[in-house]
Amino acid sequence: MTAIPGSPLIGGGLAVAVIAGLTGSSSGGQAIALPLLAPHYLDMGVDPDALHRVVAISSGSLDSLPQGGYVVTTIRSIAGETHKDAYPAFGALTVIVPLLGVILAVVLFSLGM
Repeated sequence: MTAIPGSPLIGGGLAVAVIAGLTGSSSGGQAIALPLLAPHYLDMGVDPDALHRVVAISSGSLDSLPQGGYVVTTIRSIAGETHKDAYPAFGALTVIVPLLGVILAVVLFSLGM
């Protein structure tokens, strides 16, 4: 992830999102990835505030994949819906919107805003 071309924020955001998706937990993705990646990116001169914001947004994207425990509990037990009927809207809200947000954050931070 550290060798992805372009802004280092892309690699940081992508690494945390993938680990969050694997663990089904946004905080788990951050707790696993940041101790390994943050020193590398900070040594490269990445703004710590920008890295924090990109990681925080990206960690909340792939953690909501259909197999996640929170997703299953929310859809089945709390909402009382079937996974097939409810996940398209749930996925759009909890996966697509955060992914768009992290893309916007990376672009804005890369432009120096």
